[in-house]
Amino acid sequence: MKGILFPFVALFAFAINGAAQITYVVSMDTAALIGHPAAPFSLSFQLADGSETGDGNNAAVLSNFSFGAGGYSTGTPQVLGGASGTLESTVVLTDSGPANWFAQTFTAGETLSFTLTLTTNVDMGGVPDGFVFSILDSTGTPIPTLQGPPLDVFLAIYLGSANPSVQTFESNSTQAPAGGGSPINLTPQVNVQFPPPPSSYAVYATGTGCGALSFLGNTYTDSFNSSLGSYSQTKEPADGNVGASGNVFLGGSALINGAISTPNPTIGKCSQNGPVATTGITLWGNAEATGGYAQLAITPSFPSPVAAAAGAQDYNFTSDAALPPGNYHAITVRGRHTLTLSPGTYDIDSIDVGAQSVLTVSPPGKVIVNVAGTNAFVPVNFEPGSVIDASEPPANFQLIYGGGKPTLVWWGATCNAELYAPNSPVVLGAGSQWYGAMVVQILLAWDGSAIHFDASPLP
Repeated sequence: MKGILFPFVALFAFAINGAAQITYVVSMDTAALIGHPAAPFSLSFQLADGSETGDGNNAAVLSNFSFGAGGYSTGTPQVLGGASGTLESTVVLTDSGPANWFAQTFTAGETLSFTLTLTTNVDMGGVPDGFVFSILDSTGTPIPTLQGPPLDVFLAIYLGSANPSVQTFESNSTQAPAGGGSPINLTPQVNVQFPPPPSSYAVYATGTGCGALSFLGNTYTDSFNSSLGSYSQTKEPADGNVGASGNVFLGGSALINGAISTPNPTIGKCSQNGPVATTGITLWGNAEATGGYAQLAITPSFPSPVAAAAGAQDYNFTSDAALPPGNYHAITVRGRHTLTLSPGTYDIDSIDVGAQSVLTVSPPGKVIVNVAGTNAFVPVNFEPGSVIDASEPPANFQLIYGGGKPTLVWWGATCNAELYAPNSPVVLGAGSQWYGAMVVQILLAWDGSAIHFDASPLP
């Protein structure tokens, strides 16, 4: 299973009141299904009620279905229990019955991807609710996977906590499907993603102590909408909201163009009861938040990503170069040169973009960089004047790091990305500019730095 990325508390349109939620992106290469004799295939989703009472306390929403080149949904959905919707729009499952099931046929393209958002309420009695995903062949039998019959699922998520247990299974390459033809090779990938607006923050800090978020000098937040134009064309002095599980400190002329959310939004000098700040907001000088101060009804849960499966080979680039998706060790760019990445997933140990050097993406598309951080003191290091430019919405360049070592964005650096590092202390150097959003353990933002939240819908 690939690293789990970007977990958040999101908002369902039909929301189960008070439920914490987490959103995943599921994807796989489905080229092996094109023209296979066992077609037509169906996507199958099931949400089982652990209590077997149909208590309706959890739900799954599946959306943003993409079937890649040559692929599309077909047929009429089959539903059972608390299931509704269609692959053309959105599928909703609630555990209003013991078994809640949806299936619909599709014509396979080169890839499959969809977004899955789950509530994470825990059933009483010790048996958690469970979500599973499988692909059925023309006989209605699941394609064999290493999970085994009768379910043969590619993905199973058990809702036993706010940080659910996620299991993925490859297809069984030694067993042919019931519908005929040769065995099929499929491998699912599961990543947790940033939530869509308006439920996200420009930055959220998981630290519980004083100064979990610190904005000093002339630092500020604001927002823009990359789906409507550039930052200069769409910037707004609003929606640059920030949140923390501990204390937020604003000093000098720091300006939050939005609201500050903490468990205890009282204003004053910060003190701690053990590791927990008892004062949520500390203001000094002319610092302010234009959107006021809000109390978090539920403190968000941000699970640690699974460590990236980094490769063994280091790459030190001292001239312009390109690097395809894959597994690498330390990646370094030096000498004011440009390293071009391609859409896809990179599992690495560390990345260091030197002064005035550039990390970019071509052709346009989503890049996910999973960082292990095993052998580097600073696993993510963007040096002075470096540029991280996806030339796309920031959500198309995602940096995921689960360890506790620091993440450094030096003075004058410019980053167009989203960072999920819930255990890492992060420093934004003076004058650095971050376009997108981030989840960190602690943030120290120096004079003149800024976080520009992208309020556009997810790409």
